[in-house]
Amino acid sequence: DFSVVLNGENSITNTDLSKDKILGNGIVARACNLTIKGTGELDISASYRGVYMYYAHGKTLTIEGGKINIVPTANDTIEYHGIHSLYGSVVIKGNADITIDMGTHKVTNNSGIFIYPPSGSVVTNPTLTITDTAKVKICGPNQYGIYAQACNTTIDGNADVSILIEHDGGTNTALYGVYTNKSTLTIED
Repeated sequence: DFSVVLNGENSITNTDLSKDKILGNGIVARACNLTIKGTGELDISASYRGVYMYYAHGKTLTIEGGKINIVPTANDTIEYHGIHSLYGSVVIKGNADITIDMGTHKVTNNSGIFIYPPSGSVVTNPTLTITDTAKVKICGPNQYGIYAQACNTTIDGNADVSILIEHDGGTNTALYGVYTNKSTLTIED
């Protein structure tokens, strides 16, 4: 498990590419809990994922503070997910202020927040929670603003979630602000 504490102005840039899509991520947490907090700023520019949790069965990505801007690099050959959790939960709370902006990155299956469920013998389904005074802004030519597969999603408290999806001008015509499948979506307060 690890924490990132944001102070001042910070940036991460990773333009690497690989066939297995392991390279080109901003922050990667493998099979562990990750907490991002603090009062500083973080600009993440990467070619594959901004923040990527994988093999995170029963683990949680918690973003509870800081101003985080996530953008893909100029590469238009691979889908991009701003925040991607494979098997783990995501909690965005407190004073977190997140902007995920695809800019002109026009690739089918882009998504701002992408959570995919466990498979096989694992029975713990992930959750997505956006709460407190957290702000999440997702914009650009995404196919999905938020994609939550077998992942119960809750937006509550004074959270401010804004999703603006722009048509990419090409064949990407299936556009969803929030897409949930085999899960519940709760919006309240």
